[in-house]
Amino acid sequence: MLSSILNSEGTIAVNIRIIRVFARMRSMIESHKEILRKLELIEKKDMELYEKVSVIFEYKRQLEQSKLEETELTRYPQILVRAKQESLPKIINLQNLNLTKGPNSG
Repeated sequence: MLSSILNSEGTIAVNIRIIRVFARMRSMIESHKEILRKLELIEKKDMELYEKVSVIFEYKRQLEQSKLEETELTRYPQILVRAKQESLPKIINLQNLNLTKGPNSG
């Protein structure tokens, strides 16, 4: 190119360097294409794993929620039984003291 117009050793050397630079650029572009292809594969696998992990965490959350609900269902009846047992002596005491009648019924 340049050496065909200016026929000197300097222009021939510059022309050779230009061709080498373009050849190197082409090989770099090819290697970058391979790197980009591998990166796309990694991103695809990453998205698949992300979806699987998301499903696992959703199942875990649902399991924890169901265990929490189960625990609450088994805990509340015990509290109600205790409350009934604690209130029974009070009812008996009220009946024994005859406080159910009016205050002036004497």
